[in-house]
Amino acid sequence: MDSVLYIREEVVAFLSVTSKVAASASATRIFDIPFYFSSNEWHLLLEIRAILSMILGNPIAITQTSMKPRSVQLRPYNAIAFSGPIAVFVSVFLIYPLGQSDWFFAYSFGVAAIFRFILFFQGFHNWTLNPFHMMGVAVVLGTAFLCSIHGATVKNTLFEDSDGANTFCAFNPTQAEETYSMVTANRFWSQIFGVAFSNKRWLHFFMLFVLVTGLWMSALGVVGLALNLRAYDLWFNTRI
Repeated sequence: MDSVLYIREEVVAFLSVTSKVAASASATRIFDIPFYFSSNEWHLLLEIRAILSMILGNPIAITQTSMKPRSVQLRPYNAIAFSGPIAVFVSVFLIYPLGQSDWFFAYSFGVAAIFRFILFFQGFHNWTLNPFHMMGVAVVLGTAFLCSIHGATVKNTLFEDSDGANTFCAFNPTQAEETYSMVTANRFWSQIFGVAFSNKRWLHFFMLFVLVTGLWMSALGVVGLALNLRAYDLWFNTRI
């Protein structure tokens, strides 16, 4: 039964992503072909649709009741996890254009337009030397490193005699047996970082909190540049 449920979730995830990509491509074609020789004002409609889907879609996703967040009892962390992407979307799509008093500075539609926006951001604001950007990149890459270490720890301490249990639900109180050794994993983490966790939930919350902190740092940097608060940037660059 468990295998059927997890296969069903994977199929649903695949179909949901594919349908969204197909819908976006179809919407572009529907507007592009009939109005090819007319003005490009319809691009604004697609941009507004993309912005609303990202800004409004994340708060709606907080209320999700899917099986995995409920089974591992991580639903209280959904609001924390989604606060990072929401902060980034709001700062880039809303606060920055409003702070610059021109929607020209907002994201454009398409991958090439995103790269142009990044080059513009770097040319006007020297974004790579912004301390908030540095903290965001360091924290995001550090979180990827933490997740890889945690995954390697789980794999190397996996109990082969618990094939009937779910590794993802290892700390679920309804599951009688653990699927990997938390004692060994905790000892490994304490030797590297000097931090020990009382249970797996605090370990997962720590990795989540580190990633969300990086996203919030990047969002604060964009808000500062939107309001032309360059004091911290100039102070930092004079000491490099």
